[in-house]
Amino acid sequence: MSGVCVTARIENLRDLQKAGQGNLARGEVRSIEVTDATIDTSHAMLLLPEQVIKRLGLHAVMLARMPHGGNEEEREMFESVRVTIGSHNVAAAAALGDAGQPVTIGRAPLDGLGLEINDAGQLVEKSDERADPPEPRSDTSRKK
Repeated sequence: MSGVCVTARIENLRDLQKAGQGNLARGEVRSIEVTDATIDTSHAMLLLPEQVIKRLGLHAVMLARMPHGGNEEEREMFESVRVTIGSHNVAAAAALGDAGQPVTIGRAPLDGLGLEINDAGQLVEKSDERADPPEPRSDTSRKK
């Protein structure tokens, strides 16, 4: 599903790690807040526009083939980032998005955030009722 827009904070994960180690001031962590991030589950990954990648100081790491709408496409992959929507956050691999497109949050980061799009087209927390029930335990140590 596409077209659901959200506000998302995206942070350079390498900077966050350096800040956690005391090697970088928290205020120096490169980050951006976007108010028009689009949820699009036809994409598997997080797609970032080139200007966001530059602002975050991300380095390219590889080219990868990834599924999109029944086809495969090759995209340049960059270092991971932390994506935060509301109180939910996840470390996610970042890929170069298409020119002119907003930040796009695909299936994998959405799943990692513990969020989903409901039937009404709203972003909600994943419900436990969709999870597989636990396997019943058999107690073979019962005494007769």
